[in-house]
Amino acid sequence: MAEAAVVGVFGGSLKVPGGPPPGPGPLRELSRGVLSSGRRRLRRLGTHPAGPRTWLFLGGAVGVCEAAGLDPSLGLVGALARGLPHSPLLPGGLRAPLALLLFSSGLWLLLGLILRVGLRLLLGGTGGALAGPGPPPRIWLALVRMFAGRRPGLRSLQGALPALPLPPLGQTVRQLSELWEEQLHLGARGPLPSTGSYYLMDLLGPPPTRVRAARAANVAVAFLRFRRLVRDGTLPPVLFRGSLPTCSAQYERLFDTTRLPGEHRDHLRHFGGGSDLAVLFGGRLFRVPLRAGGGRPLSPPELQRQFQKVLEQEGEAGPPPETPAVLTAGDRCRWAQARALLLAGGGPNVAALGVLEDAPFVIAFDPSPNGDPPKNGDPPKNGEPPPEERDPPRDGDLDNEAKALLLGPPHNRWFDKSLTLVVFPSGRVGLNVEHSWGDPPVAWHLWEFALALDRSLGYDESGNCPGDGQGRDPEPPMELHWELPPQVSGVLPQAREQFQAMAEGLQLHVVSVEEPLGPSGTPESPQELLPLALELALVRERGPALTYEPIPTRLFLEGRADGARGVGRALLELERALRDPQTPRGRLGALLEAALAQARGRRRAAMTGAGLERHLQALAAVANQMRLRPPFLTEVLGQPWALAFSPAPRPHPPLLPRPLRPAGMGFNPPHQDGYGVSFTGGGDGGPVLVHISCREGSPKTDPRLFPQRFRASLAELRQLRGGEGLPLPPQ
Repeated sequence: MAEAAVVGVFGGSLKVPGGPPPGPGPLRELSRGVLSSGRRRLRRLGTHPAGPRTWLFLGGAVGVCEAAGLDPSLGLVGALARGLPHSPLLPGGLRAPLALLLFSSGLWLLLGLILRVGLRLLLGGTGGALAGPGPPPRIWLALVRMFAGRRPGLRSLQGALPALPLPPLGQTVRQLSELWEEQLHLGARGPLPSTGSYYLMDLLGPPPTRVRAARAANVAVAFLRFRRLVRDGTLPPVLFRGSLPTCSAQYERLFDTTRLPGEHRDHLRHFGGGSDLAVLFGGRLFRVPLRAGGGRPLSPPELQRQFQKVLEQEGEAGPPPETPAVLTAGDRCRWAQARALLLAGGGPNVAALGVLEDAPFVIAFDPSPNGDPPKNGDPPKNGEPPPEERDPPRDGDLDNEAKALLLGPPHNRWFDKSLTLVVFPSGRVGLNVEHSWGDPPVAWHLWEFALALDRSLGYDESGNCPGDGQGRDPEPPMELHWELPPQVSGVLPQAREQFQAMAEGLQLHVVSVEEPLGPSGTPESPQELLPLALELALVRERGPALTYEPIPTRLFLEGRADGARGVGRALLELERALRDPQTPRGRLGALLEAALAQARGRRRAAMTGAGLERHLQALAAVANQMRLRPPFLTEVLGQPWALAFSPAPRPHPPLLPRPLRPAGMGFNPPHQDGYGVSFTGGGDGGPVLVHISCREGSPKTDPRLFPQRFRASLAELRQLRGGEGLPLPPQ
């Protein structure tokens, strides 16, 4: 994933004399981690696994029993009533109901404690239950379901999740609690588009409307509804395999979060929740209120009218206005210095920064990625859909839109923001995500929720949001202007040139691959053959190489991800055997199963807290703090990633009805000579879409030739599993 770039940069810094800035020191890092952990523990105390409905049910049940002459409390309610103090404020008629309330509340707290302790004891065996090659024990899963409840809240199970396990001291040292976020993500100094951002694409096929203001309004309303569910804790938590709770801490920073630049390390700031959206259009910044008079949230048609007012203010043709937006896409140290100057100047610059950084998310109305689009409401010319709207798409149809989502016009992005909703003139949308606050499964959960609710809200015959306003018109959008000091405006030309070089040097290609079939002709899991085919194609291209696959560790409290390293010895033996035409088919099949088993073992170890990568990075962090350069770590972590790959982490079960599905996601390559690959699809009969990125000018990469090697490798692996081979592409 995108994190492979920052992992590689952090590990490779051990080779550089002096390395990265050592930071505040081990003791201060440890104390800061303890304070941060304490604050999170206090927040978790406010959650209760039983829920308020259970409290009401218990109170009602005990009350009904008492009224019927039964005493389920075994005399405790009467004892509490007699023990209450005598006071004029507490007449005799209220003593019995108050005692009943106290008993019910105590019973509810005791039930919650039993559920939390029982679930914690069960989940303490997560690593062991999932460590074996087969499925976890059914009795264990059934007990987990029973203690978790039928409808748990988003935060109700947080207190029961186990912490990530620590290996024995003889194997490694205690990792710093804030390592993955503070040092790997926020400590990276390179441009965010190349090290800290990724994109999610719209549904395959034409958009549900060509009125972009209407599409933006519906999706924005869906985002705000998801935000409210997260705040209220009523969003159902994600359950692994339908039973095991996963950590929901990342949802807290999904919205209202901005990555603020620093000289040596950035900082994540989660704001209290702004009531205005930041909208970018042609490089101009607008503040769009989200509420009408009396605090009423705007309906989709009202929000559409707000966005339409922004689009009607299109300026004259010419260069975009001079803004500091391009600095958010460049070197973090330079942007930190420029931001400090903007804040010191006060006035409109502070107001503009406040709107951007306080907003729940940013909306960017972009130009078309494929030239002049149809106007709002007009169908495509000659009945032929644009390339990005074909379903299924051909190779290359989605290239321009994918690159626009990842990079975009530099004057029309604010890469520091956690979420940027990108809206194209055709009505298609996409999402640009900053990576440091959380991982793709959370963003993908939001994205599918929004696309599903967008279809549910619907559009009228003209493509507009249905309905009218509900009352007084809200405050109209307001444009905010910048007054850049000479020290800031003077660095903009160089920043634009560097961004242009970065954009021109990125090659991004989206191809379609037929879904792999298993031995019985049924669809094979994309997590099985596709990753192995990618690694096999890489080995055939350059020999043994290092690959990175992020594995979520959200089965543990505040877990994020660990890396599964490849290529394994079993795959190298399989590649050598495939080159020998004399190798028996039975031998090839056995080698394939061994390679698949080794890959499963790596993923299982990372998922259950026994992975290798985070321990190596913890050792590197300690070595950095102590200003050491151990030869072992320098050699192991200094090797570049030749391939970083990840399946698109769609929620399970999917929130979109078949055959609707997003066109996938993508990110930058992890290294100058590496590939970044993401794939989505499988299980619905449609093609698998593979997003491949690499840097131009590298003698080791080719985004057009690599898919051919990938298809050929996948065809061979399918034949070995008993499925029909894919037609090989022309060489």
